[in-house]
Amino acid sequence: MSGAVSLNGWRLSAGVNYTFTNASIPANGYLVVAANLAAFTAKYPGVTNVVGDWTGVLNNDSEDIDLDDANGNRVDSVTYADEG
Repeated sequence: MSGAVSLNGWRLSAGVNYTFTNASIPANGYLVVAANLAAFTAKYPGVTNVVGDWTGVLNNDSEDIDLDDANGNRVDSVTYADEG
Protein backbone atom coordinates (compact mmCIF):
# COMPACT_ATOMS: atom_id res chain seq x y z
CA MET A 1 0.00 0.00 0.00
CA SER A 2 1.29 3.47 -0.79
CA GLY A 3 -0.18 5.34 2.18
CA ALA A 4 -0.97 4.95 5.85
CA VAL A 5 -3.97 2.84 6.84
CA SER A 6 -6.23 4.29 9.53
CA LEU A 7 -7.45 1.86 12.19
CA ASN A 8 -9.79 4.30 13.92
CA GLY A 9 -12.74 2.37 15.30
CA TRP A 10 -11.22 -1.03 14.49
CA ARG A 11 -10.82 -3.50 17.33
CA LEU A 12 -9.11 -6.65 18.46
CA SER A 13 -11.57 -9.18 19.81
CA ALA A 14 -11.39 -12.77 21.01
CA GLY A 15 -8.49 -13.43 23.35
CA VAL A 16 -7.68 -9.77 23.86
CA ASN A 17 -9.81 -6.66 23.59
CA TYR A 18 -8.59 -3.35 22.27
CA THR A 19 -10.32 -0.58 20.31
CA PHE A 20 -8.05 1.55 18.13
CA THR A 21 -8.42 5.31 18.40
CA ASN A 22 -6.22 7.72 16.48
CA ALA A 23 -3.99 4.87 15.24
CA SER A 24 -2.64 4.06 11.82
CA ILE A 25 -0.17 1.74 10.16
CA PRO A 26 2.31 3.57 7.93
CA ALA A 27 2.93 2.37 4.38
CA ASN A 28 5.20 -0.69 4.51
CA GLY A 29 5.19 -0.38 8.30
CA TYR A 30 3.80 -1.94 11.42
CA LEU A 31 1.92 -1.15 14.60
CA VAL A 32 2.67 -2.81 17.94
CA VAL A 33 -0.27 -3.40 20.28
CA ALA A 34 1.23 -3.88 23.75
CA ALA A 35 -0.44 -5.36 26.81
CA ASN A 36 1.24 -2.72 28.98
CA LEU A 37 2.16 0.41 27.02
CA ALA A 38 4.32 1.97 29.74
CA ALA A 39 6.35 -1.21 30.33
CA PHE A 40 6.81 -1.79 26.58
CA THR A 41 7.91 1.81 25.97
CA ALA A 42 10.41 1.64 28.84
CA LYS A 43 11.93 -1.58 27.50
CA TYR A 44 11.86 -0.63 23.80
CA PRO A 45 12.16 3.18 23.60
CA GLY A 46 13.11 3.06 19.90
CA VAL A 47 9.73 1.62 18.89
CA THR A 48 7.53 4.61 18.19
CA ASN A 49 4.48 3.15 16.43
CA VAL A 50 2.97 1.47 19.47
CA VAL A 51 -0.41 1.60 21.20
CA GLY A 52 -1.58 -0.35 24.12
CA ASP A 53 -3.10 -1.48 27.29
CA TRP A 54 -5.27 -4.18 25.80
CA THR A 55 -7.41 -6.18 28.17
CA GLY A 56 -7.98 -9.91 28.38
CA VAL A 57 -5.84 -12.96 28.83
CA LEU A 58 -4.03 -15.00 26.20
CA ASN A 59 -4.03 -18.72 26.88
CA ASN A 60 -0.76 -20.52 26.25
CA ASP A 61 -2.46 -22.99 23.95
CA SER A 62 -3.81 -21.82 20.58
CA GLU A 63 -6.25 -18.98 20.97
CA ASP A 64 -7.66 -16.84 18.17
CA ILE A 65 -7.12 -13.09 18.07
CA ASP A 66 -9.58 -11.43 15.70
CA LEU A 67 -9.31 -8.05 13.97
CA ASP A 68 -12.65 -6.38 13.21
CA ASP A 69 -13.13 -3.20 11.19
CA ALA A 70 -15.12 -0.17 12.36
CA ASN A 71 -18.32 -1.77 11.03
CA GLY A 72 -17.76 -4.97 13.00
CA ASN A 73 -16.70 -7.05 10.00
CA ARG A 74 -13.98 -9.64 10.62
CA VAL A 75 -10.90 -8.60 8.62
CA ASP A 76 -8.39 -11.14 9.88
CA SER A 77 -7.82 -13.77 12.52
CA VAL A 78 -4.59 -15.29 13.80
CA THR A 79 -3.98 -18.12 16.21
CA TYR A 80 -1.81 -17.27 19.21
CA ALA A 81 0.46 -19.88 20.77
CA ASP A 82 3.26 -19.46 23.26
CA GLU A 83 5.75 -21.33 21.07
CA GLY A 84 6.35 -22.40 17.47
